[in-house]
Amino acid sequence: AKPVSQILVNPCAGTLVDKYGPLRPLLMGSVVCLLATGAIVFSLFGITAPSTGFPIPLNDTSRFISVVVARVVQGIASAFTNSSAFTLIVQTHHADVRGSAVGIASIGIALGVLLGPPVAGLLGSVQPWLPFGVLSLLLVGNIAMQLCTSVKNIQPRYRSSRLGRGSLDAALLSSEMDRDEQYRYAV
Repeated sequence: AKPVSQILVNPCAGTLVDKYGPLRPLLMGSVVCLLATGAIVFSLFGITAPSTGFPIPLNDTSRFISVVVARVVQGIASAFTNSSAFTLIVQTHHADVRGSAVGIASIGIALGVLLGPPVAGLLGSVQPWLPFGVLSLLLVGNIAMQLCTSVKNIQPRYRSSRLGRGSLDAALLSSEMDRDEQYRYAV
C-alpha cells in the first residue's frame, strides 16, 4: 500500500515542492508520517480507555484496516519528504559536488530499504508495535532538527512550468542552463 500511494502522489508532491520550495513540504511530510506511524502504534498496541485505564480491544479486521490506511498515508508523506529532500540537496550543494550528495542520499535510502525489514523484524519479535514506536521517536528527532535548522530562506531558482519537468529534473536542468548561459557570456 505504501509504495503504490507514494508512486501515485510523487508528481503532485513535486509540483508542490516547485511551488512552495522544499522546506514546508519536507516538514509537512515528516509530521504526517509521524501521525500515521503513531496510528499504527495505537492500532497494534491498543488505545487505553480514559475511564477504566484498560486497553480497548480491537478486532483483527479493524486493526488490519487501520494499519493499511496508515501505510497509505505514510506513502503520501514519503512522496513529500523524498521530493523535498532531493530538491533541498540540489539547491544547497554546488554543481561540482551535487552528484555526490544525491548519491550519498540514495545510499541512505538503499540502506534503509535493506536494513529496515530485519531490524523491524527483530524489534517486532519483542513487541509488535516496537518498530513503529522507535520510528516515531526518530521522526520526533527529525522534526525537531528541521525546526531548529538555520536554512530558512531557500527559494527555488527555477520554474518547472517553464521547463515542464519535476522538481529534481528542473533544478538539474536549471543549473545546466545557468552554465550554458555563463559560457555564452564568457565567449
